Amino acid sequence: MIKKWYQLSYINKRDWLLENLEKLKISSPEAILIMLIDYYNSNNIKISDEDIIRKMAINQLKLNKLLESLCVKGYLRIETKRGLKFDLSPLYETKFEAEHKVDKSIIELFESEFSKPLSRHDFEKINEFVNNYPKNRIIKALQLAIAYNKPNTAYVETILKNELKK
Repeated sequence: MIKKWYQLSYINKRDWLLENLEKLKISSPEAILIMLIDYYNSNNIKISDEDIIRKMAINQLKLNKLLESLCVKGYLRIETKRGLKFDLSPLYETKFEAEHKVDKSIIELFESEFSKPLSRHDFEKINEFVNNYPKNRIIKALQLAIAYNKPNTAYVETILKNELKK
């Protein structure tokens, strides 16, 4: 089964959401609610109104309005089959999806050069590199890290940052 971009382990959905608040026209309370729902879903925790109300310090009416607003905007789908399920996939499948795809060849290159499977932290760092530096600079920094026998993203990041200072 092919995973969607937002299901990949190296994608930070929280960062994506915060970067796109204005484009998505999401209020701060809606963003907090989305992050809570995503947290519960990611950790397979049953979602209850009471937990959300307590964590957000709001009342039931405000929660209902936030949920309704997210549903109307097309970002949240609430399913009632086999219990209550909050589905945020419509949010991540908006037109902004293409802006946040990571070049898989970069990931494969890091895995190959590091000669080990990448950790979640590695994926997140590589995602940051891709969002902040041109591909050729990332590859050059990776090659230097390997040449110095430092196969880790922290060293690659140091090279990239030092290059900016020059």
